[in-house]
Amino acid sequence: SSVLLLGFLGDWSLLRLVLSVSVPVAAVLEGIRIRYPPVRDGFSRLVPVFRPSEAARPSGAFWLLVGYAAAVWFPETPAAAGVLAGALADPAASLVGSRWGGGERKSWIGTAARWPGPADDNLIIPPGVAVCVWMLA
Repeated sequence: SSVLLLGFLGDWSLLRLVLSVSVPVAAVLEGIRIRYPPVRDGFSRLVPVFRPSEAARPSGAFWLLVGYAAAVWFPETPAAAGVLAGALADPAASLVGSRWGGGERKSWIGTAARWPGPADDNLIIPPGVAVCVWMLA
């Protein structure tokens, strides 16, 4: 999804439109996935990215989409910084965790490479970076 979003970076109005439509559609799909185990199992086979802890809650991918949607409503430079931070931070944390996390799928060291707070870091990082860049501009 990050690669697709980066392709829209030249046209902010199109990206805002796509994300404005995508978030409610994704929210409905997440609700169906969470509520109906056969659908959840089908999604997991089709797109094997869901963690066991995401069986009863929205996935990290959903929160990343919402984070992107929030970030792109800032002016272009802060928005680009937020989207890029979200697109790069998750793979970076995965690399840190897989390299120094003892081979676990989710390790404390990979988590420490990102947001340690109670909210999903995929939701916090894109708009958080956008806010910081916007305030510093």
